[in-house]
Amino acid sequence: MSNKSFETDMLKEQLSREIEARKTAEEKLRECEADLRSVTDNIQDVFYRSDIDGRLIMASRSWLTISGYDTLDECLGYSIAEKFYYDPGKRAELLELLRRDGRVTNYEIVLKRKDGRPIYVETSSHIYLDRNGNAAGVEGVFRDITDRRQAEQGRRSSEEIIKAIVNASPVPQFVINREHHIIHWNRALEEYSGLSAREMIDTDSHWRAFYGSRRPCLCDLIIDDKTSDIPEWYQGKYNSSALINEAYEAVDFFPEIMGGKWLYFTAALIRDECGEISGAVETLIDITESKIYEQGLKENEERFRTIFNSSPMGIIQTTLDGHIISANKFFCDMIGYDESEVTSLTIGDISFEGDFEKDHPMVRKLYDSRHNYYSFEKKYRSKDGECVWAHVSIAYIHDTEGRKISAIGIFENITDRKKADDEIRRMENQIIQSQKNEALGTLAGGIAHDFNNILAAIIGYTELARINIKNGNSDKAGSELDEVLKSSVRAKNLVNQILAFSRKTKIDYTPVELTIVIKDSLKMLRSVIPSDIEIRQDLEENIIIMSEPTQSHQIIMNLCINAAQAMEENGGVLNITMAEMNVNREQAAELEIRPGFYAKIIVSDTGTGMTPEICERIFFPYFTTKDTGRGTGLGLSVIQGIIKKHEGAVTCVSSPGKGSSFNIYLPELKTISDIHVKQEDESVTTGSGTILFIDDEPSLAVLGSEMLEFLGYDVKSETSSARALDEFTRDPAAYDLVITDMTMPVMTGDRLAEKIRSVRPDIPIIICTGYSERISDAKIEEIGGCRLCMKPLELKSMGEVISQVLKK
Repeated sequence: MSNKSFETDMLKEQLSREIEARKTAEEKLRECEADLRSVTDNIQDVFYRSDIDGRLIMASRSWLTISGYDTLDECLGYSIAEKFYYDPGKRAELLELLRRDGRVTNYEIVLKRKDGRPIYVETSSHIYLDRNGNAAGVEGVFRDITDRRQAEQGRRSSEEIIKAIVNASPVPQFVINREHHIIHWNRALEEYSGLSAREMIDTDSHWRAFYGSRRPCLCDLIIDDKTSDIPEWYQGKYNSSALINEAYEAVDFFPEIMGGKWLYFTAALIRDECGEISGAVETLIDITESKIYEQGLKENEERFRTIFNSSPMGIIQTTLDGHIISANKFFCDMIGYDESEVTSLTIGDISFEGDFEKDHPMVRKLYDSRHNYYSFEKKYRSKDGECVWAHVSIAYIHDTEGRKISAIGIFENITDRKKADDEIRRMENQIIQSQKNEALGTLAGGIAHDFNNILAAIIGYTELARINIKNGNSDKAGSELDEVLKSSVRAKNLVNQILAFSRKTKIDYTPVELTIVIKDSLKMLRSVIPSDIEIRQDLEENIIIMSEPTQSHQIIMNLCINAAQAMEENGGVLNITMAEMNVNREQAAELEIRPGFYAKIIVSDTGTGMTPEICERIFFPYFTTKDTGRGTGLGLSVIQGIIKKHEGAVTCVSSPGKGSSFNIYLPELKTISDIHVKQEDESVTTGSGTILFIDDEPSLAVLGSEMLEFLGYDVKSETSSARALDEFTRDPAAYDLVITDMTMPVMTGDRLAEKIRSVRPDIPIIICTGYSERISDAKIEEIGGCRLCMKPLELKSMGEVISQVLKK
């Protein structure tokens, strides 16, 4: 019993040891499997195993990366040949090699991804055996070589493309390898040299295409790193290429080629993927024709340079934005710069301030238009600051595709002509002014007569108003004061009309209603024309022209005075008519004006008349039929000049004993219709603020203060400009506006305005004047922040001007 128990215990212990050993073995097996799985899962190459039937029974996870499958379950158990081979028949070829040799190394096969695309792999595989030594299947590794195969295919494709490009190139080319043997000789070079690729490839005879005996070509020298020997073999120009590294370009004459040819050729190194020199390529271009053209161009340039520098006119070439590229001697002399200085300037540098900017729209218009030529007159600033006038002609230079690339300017120096023109204009202005003065002399009596009538009305009505105020008759006094005011306004207008007529003013054309001008002129003339001369008028209304009112007055008064003088002995009729006339082409050609609508004015008289010979000469300067001392002989020539500046015409019809008739044609402005007289608004514009008022006349200072206070303003008045400046300087912020007279002792109004503005630049100033040659709109603009008003000041207009000034 005891023995059995012992045996049982022994068996249990032995069984326990076997179980423990098996557990240990299983644990080690799991560890080995885990290690194996870790290795197979982390290697980039794919480890696989298939059974004897060719089914996949094991694969590393890297298989998923290259095959595109999501899990191994999609792959295990499937036939490798049918599911994974791009061509299933290739699996049989692999198995045949394995049966014969037992293994394969770096054997290339094409597998198939899940999406059907090919995978190029390299495999090392062998047949593995079971425990009994029988073939159990195939195992091994795959390496993805798809990128390498594609690169090799790309390289082979590139080589084929390069070969095709070289052969298809119209430029003769050849390629040599490191041993100087030809590997490419294109068709263009075959045709040019007469040497075929078949006889040249694999030889080192490329020199035969260019030379009569063996010598190195440019590609030979750069492939052997002997660029320092280039001058020994090439007499023409050569240099390293600016576009390609390790490349040279040269131009040379080859007497052995077709009786002599100029060639431009390049040679460049070819390096392999490791950076080693594998060969060189050389190209050549026949430039014989361009060399001949270049020589002709050089000769043309020499001829152009001779013409350019000896031209009696200035010539420059500029960029499109005005930088001077070149200039000839005449232009340099004209503006006083050396040629080296001129080419560093722009057109703006030699233009007066603002002129270059004014040119921009015109230049832009020329650039954008289809026209290639434009001419104009412009003043330029010489090196010493003098004004140089030139008549300029601009043309553009185009490239072969018609694009504007630069500009040519031709300059004719017209400075002397401009000075002569200025002198003529000055003389014309003097003549016109003398005519104005002559007319004023003629009108002096009439003006005095009118002014005395106005003063008589002012004095008479003022005396009556004082009597009626004293007697308490305020209503009658009020109506009499209204008459005083009306007469004062007539006096003011008469003075303004005399000043406008006599003053040398800038001609500024504006729309003018001729009926009003003619009636005003006749009103002034009536008092000086003898009473035995009857004035008749028939004037069509609402005829507008572009003119300057003073010039319009001058035309009418000059012709009417001449007509009156022709009737002095016996009297007669002065007849003025005006009507619209549509001048047709035939009439326009006869009058030398444009067709269209004109105001036709006829000034006729019943005087002595003129012979045809005199009538033909009356518009000549200095020709006169008047007695000595009764005229300059310039009146009608001046009138004709004024009318022509209006783009109009004047004719005369006369015969002895039958009087004369002057026909004036002035272009009518049809875009402005009737002029309507607005009803005067009697109300005055009031306001608030503090005003400093200065006038050296005490009575006017008091009057001005009372008028301003009536308008609602607080006023501080001064009769001294010096005291006014001290007053303002003590407290500049106390005033909203300064009103000052122009003509004052010690300090004139414009000088006072400048000093006040230096203390407080933002203060508005009104300068008042009855007449002063010193003040003008230009001077007002120069001071800045000022407004010019003409005296005498009226309450209504003063309120409006102050309101406008304070609102700014």
